[in-house]
Amino acid sequence: MLAFSRIQPTQGAWTVQANSKKADDRQPDKRKQSLYFPEEMLSEIKREALRQDRSLSWIVQQAWRIARDEIKKFPSINLDTDVVED
Repeated sequence: MLAFSRIQPTQGAWTVQANSKKADDRQPDKRKQSLYFPEEMLSEIKREALRQDRSLSWIVQQAWRIARDEIKKFPSINLDTDVVED
């Protein structure tokens, strides 16, 4: 699970610092994960979060759940040249 802890501007995008926590872990993973959103996209996410009175994290999680099956249809990039896909 990701919990967004900080949003800060970077060049041309926003960085969201996220703490990851596995469902079976009692302690959160202390490594940080940065998610980059173009300013316009982050503004849309913020507007939707305000409209629904939800957190940015909740909006992004719902978007992932909705889009997950479509994204899985994208072709993968196979970096291992010895593996041949059927």
